[in-house]
Amino acid sequence: MSNKALKVAVAVFVLVFAVVAAAPSFAAKSASSEQVKAVQTAPNKEGYKLAVDGKMGKQTHSALMKYQKASGFPATGKADAATLKKLGVKQRS
Repeated sequence: MSNKALKVAVAVFVLVFAVVAAAPSFAAKSASSEQVKAVQTAPNKEGYKLAVDGKMGKQTHSALMKYQKASGFPATGKADAATLKKLGVKQRS
């Protein structure tokens, strides 16, 4: 890899990392079980059948993606600010 290509690759990595780090969402590892329970409970009020166990596992991720798609949001499976607002779940501060 040339020096210029390496610099471009590093710059792209840094940019992508900065965007991801700044995104207002919570990851499974940093979310409290109470927050995850709130995210699991809200879709159930609209007919989803999701176990409310406080764990951000495959089923929660899948249900969140379906909920996002049905709500017109990008189906990421992440509890971003727009999804949390739609679900009526308060964001962690």
